[in-house]
Amino acid sequence: SLDASLRLRYWGANTSALNNFTGNGTPSLGQALSFTLAQRQLAFSDGWFADQALGVTQSINTPLAARQVRFSMPTRLLQGASTNWRNDTQGLSFFAAGGRPASLDASGLGGLQTYAGQALTLGGEIRRDEMEYALQAYRWNDGANNVNLGEQAGGLASSTGLWQSLRWHERNRNDNYLQVQWLHNNDSERAREGFWVDGGWGSGYFSQRLGLHRFDASLQWMGLPFIGDSVGGYYRLRYQTRRNLFEMQYDHVGNLQSSSTPYRTDQLWTSARHQLNQSDAVGAQFNVSSNQGSRRYDWLVYGDWRTDITNWRAFVGSGLESGRERNWQVGADVATSINSARFSSALVVGHDADQPRNWTDFSVNISEQIGARWQVDLTARARAYASLGVEDASLALNMRWAFAQGWSVNTVLSATRGNGQLAALGPGSAPPSVLPAPALPSSTSFAWIGFRYDMVAGTPAVPLGGKKSDGAGVVSGVVYLDADANGQLDATERRVPNITVVLDGRWGLRTDIQGRFEFPYVVAGKHKISVIVDELPLPWQIALTEPLEITVTPREVSRVNIGAVQP
Repeated sequence: SLDASLRLRYWGANTSALNNFTGNGTPSLGQALSFTLAQRQLAFSDGWFADQALGVTQSINTPLAARQVRFSMPTRLLQGASTNWRNDTQGLSFFAAGGRPASLDASGLGGLQTYAGQALTLGGEIRRDEMEYALQAYRWNDGANNVNLGEQAGGLASSTGLWQSLRWHERNRNDNYLQVQWLHNNDSERAREGFWVDGGWGSGYFSQRLGLHRFDASLQWMGLPFIGDSVGGYYRLRYQTRRNLFEMQYDHVGNLQSSSTPYRTDQLWTSARHQLNQSDAVGAQFNVSSNQGSRRYDWLVYGDWRTDITNWRAFVGSGLESGRERNWQVGADVATSINSARFSSALVVGHDADQPRNWTDFSVNISEQIGARWQVDLTARARAYASLGVEDASLALNMRWAFAQGWSVNTVLSATRGNGQLAALGPGSAPPSVLPAPALPSSTSFAWIGFRYDMVAGTPAVPLGGKKSDGAGVVSGVVYLDADANGQLDATERRVPNITVVLDGRWGLRTDIQGRFEFPYVVAGKHKISVIVDELPLPWQIALTEPLEITVTPREVSRVNIGAVQP
């Protein structure tokens, strides 16, 4: 397939975090014209497939680098070119990408900024039976050596880096594995290293995971900060039957002894869920953490109810920290679909002990397919504080108009006020992160217009993966940002456009403006879904550690939603 897109962006900002782009204290305003020409899934002899991109593109990771349990290898936005070759039959893959470093604003869709200098990365992977080995290298040259490019652009000093990983897994049992990884980068100041290892094993209803890490301070990759100045480990236990799920995770994280401001965090998180019947479930979560002598306790209970077209969820939770009054939150959300329309909404009220003050959080998402040519998606969220009114809010409107065969116009309008990217509320499938989180910008606004042309050569006369007489079904789903990391597409979670979804390593397509994809004619039987990340905003990463296996039934729709998470 061939995909061409032309983007016109206008953005504005009133935040110190984004003012680094201009190097002064004035609001950042600008506009930019950019393009991307991408070719996907071009087949060659002997089982080889190739992806190429020219214009605004993303640096590439090997499949093993993307298959991370705890730490994600960052990718770099480039104005240049990339190539990626793979042969799943032979277990080989190679890539190269290079160009001028670039960055978007924190929304992932706003103003494009390019910087002096060049970035080049290349790597490869080989898979043989139970063993896999991958290597990646980069060279980052910041041109004028202007480190003020900032931490927003990841414009650290010129550097080189090398990453290697070795993974073993038991044959036909990918959950029994051991993966060792080593990262090294060197700049004008000194060399830095990082090391981490993860292992997993399971039997019957039980599965376990264990990991250790050690990262030098100021560690980076491709000019982007990597988690640094950290040493620790974790242990995770999971018990699952058809109706019950129990999970427990213990984390210990500290910094290196050479650091001037030592810290130490210990956290124990537990979660239990019971499926009452095919549509209803109840659950509870408990978390206790200790940070430099200060201890915190949090608990939450919830219930899920599902009908043919509607999903409901309600929850109540509370937290108590040493020497402070109690936090609490009570909320509910609902999601429903009628024909091509989807509506979801959430309402949560709570108390913030840090201020202290009460707050109300409301969010809504409306998606609609209007005829054959129009798609509209509206997402809004606001948090109001007692006596202060609405302080934090965000609004995003996505529209797509297919005005001719293969041609479409995509428009995004977005605005945030205060901390528009509020933390997720309610239950999740992972404990709160004990690692440092990047600072988020406050008020921003932008408009994004993209012209896109899609062309697929040939029309299949037989089902994908089969012959003419075989039964076939449909594979469809949504790629979305799993803000609460619960593995489900919830009421107000954002869908991600322009992500390439691959069926059985051979057939690929890109998600539309609502994050949807569909393979309309697939042979019945077992298939695998994987994802090539093109325009996923950092620091989000696709949660798949292995291709997702699905079963297609003749004349039926097999639905699968793919969530991206923040490491």
